[in-house]
Amino acid sequence: MYPMNVKKRIIPSLTPACVAGAVFALLHAAGAQEAKKAGHAQKLSAEEMKLADANTAVPLPGEILNVLSQGSGAHWKKTATALQSAPARKLESDEARSARLGVCVADAFLALQAKNKDLLAVRSTEILELARKLGAAATLLESGKKIADLAAAGKWGEVSPLLDMLHGETLKAMKDLGDENSVAVALVAGWLRGTELFADALIADYSENASKALRQGALVDYLQSRLNAVSAAGKGKPEVKAMLDALGKLKPLVTVAQTAVVSKETATQIAAAAKAGLLGQ
Repeated sequence: MYPMNVKKRIIPSLTPACVAGAVFALLHAAGAQEAKKAGHAQKLSAEEMKLADANTAVPLPGEILNVLSQGSGAHWKKTATALQSAPARKLESDEARSARLGVCVADAFLALQAKNKDLLAVRSTEILELARKLGAAATLLESGKKIADLAAAGKWGEVSPLLDMLHGETLKAMKDLGDENSVAVALVAGWLRGTELFADALIADYSENASKALRQGALVDYLQSRLNAVSAAGKGKPEVKAMLDALGKLKPLVTVAQTAVVSKETATQIAAAAKAGLLGQ
């Protein structure tokens, strides 16, 4: 088990492990088996604990690596390849850049699961560029270079903790700058992207046991509270409006009794709602 004593975590109970729909967690969890095969211990370092503490209720992806024991490798690879060719979007506001940042980190974890070094390199570069534009890039360049180098060398088991660190460092840097709006938007966007991609994979290869990872009503409450705390000007942006609308639609879909599973039909609705919340990114 992972250390779960970092402040209060919004983590619903799951068997075989405690799981939250933390940002990017759904995708990262599917990579657990690769990390195990590589012989890497599944626990947080002192620095990761510090970053987790800085980000309060949302656990870092490394905490929930053991949530999912199955996943469609072929589906991850197909999705990662499709994302490589997705057209770039013009980002005209900090809210749009923050949303894209969250999406890119989720995509980076997908690239890790698919072992797609090209997508990982593209998204890692984009993460650093977005962080720079948001004023939080000074200390991140070394992490980004390490990720690209390790992926190029095929050392996938070593990439995972670095992605955790890059994610945590970026959020902490923005928080230290007093930019809580960007932190909130990035958190929600990352969760929405991870949920969309995981739900798509579940639809392609449905498993009742895997569907339990979508039981995340408590986390949606938390994410709604974070977005509702965004400034009035921020909430007026289309990206934030779409996310709030998506969370409202997702809440009843992911609020499932602990003895129940999420049906394939509901997973389809979840994927559609999450995608809509990201304005098609």
